[in-house]
Amino acid sequence: MEDVGVGVEMSAIYIDMLTIVLAVFSSADRELIRSSIAQLIEDGYGPKVNRVNYMLSVDIYVDSAGDRKILLQCNPYREETSFFRMEFNPQKVSVAEARAYVDQIIPGGYSVLLKRAVVTRCDASVDIHGVDVDDLVVYSPKYRKSSGYYGSGKTETIYIGDAASPKRLCVYDKAIEIRRKNRKLLMKQENIHGPHTRFEFRIREKNSLKNLAGLINPYEKLIVCQHSTLLDNDEKFRLFLDSCRYRGAQDALLGLEESTRKKYKKILSSQKCKWWDPIGLWKGWPEAVADILDPSKAAI
Repeated sequence: MEDVGVGVEMSAIYIDMLTIVLAVFSSADRELIRSSIAQLIEDGYGPKVNRVNYMLSVDIYVDSAGDRKILLQCNPYREETSFFRMEFNPQKVSVAEARAYVDQIIPGGYSVLLKRAVVTRCDASVDIHGVDVDDLVVYSPKYRKSSGYYGSGKTETIYIGDAASPKRLCVYDKAIEIRRKNRKLLMKQENIHGPHTRFEFRIREKNSLKNLAGLINPYEKLIVCQHSTLLDNDEKFRLFLDSCRYRGAQDALLGLEESTRKKYKKILSSQKCKWWDPIGLWKGWPEAVADILDPSKAAI
């Protein structure tokens, strides 16, 4: 965490979820992948699970308790679907751990993924400690849809973008999420004390794995303000801020007539949080993907 002033600490950008698919055309390679995953299940590395799109899926648990797992899938129901799929969180499972299984399963191992695999989901995330999501106004002119989730009388999650869109931002209270997960996990995560907000851009655009470092910054146009610093004597503006809390900033803006909408956009742009720097944040992206793209760093 980096101290960015005014009692706020911000993490570097990192990958919070990664889904990779690989097209496999050789019948012999397909059979080898299928039998290798079946053998992992038979040897007790993880349970066979039911998942859409694939006939054979297994959750490989890296430890016996908790949620450190790798999802491995093959043999799709539809021929046009990539034959092999892998999903894991690099913050919980190291690339070296994931690679160990890939080297067992894929002919040619991890180097084949680096050359030919396609990323179908990549979550680019950042943690903000010292800021409550309930105090945030989050707005991007690139997205026409926004919404929120509310619990215990306050905002817990802000969504920017539609659920079906190739890019969607989820801003949520990480401390609450951990407390809820700990009710189910045998190995508890450490509870977070104080306000802690996670920004998580869920990117479902297809990109080649080898070009992941060149991903365009999804945060570039994002405007982040705090209710507590948006001071204005205009009663209508205060009502607009209340609407932002319950409808999302984008939907609240679209409900205004054009001249008022332009005025309020200017206010939001001029009173952005001093700690929010999306351009500087994205400079850390090459380092965030370094372990995934460098076989020597991913090696055990």
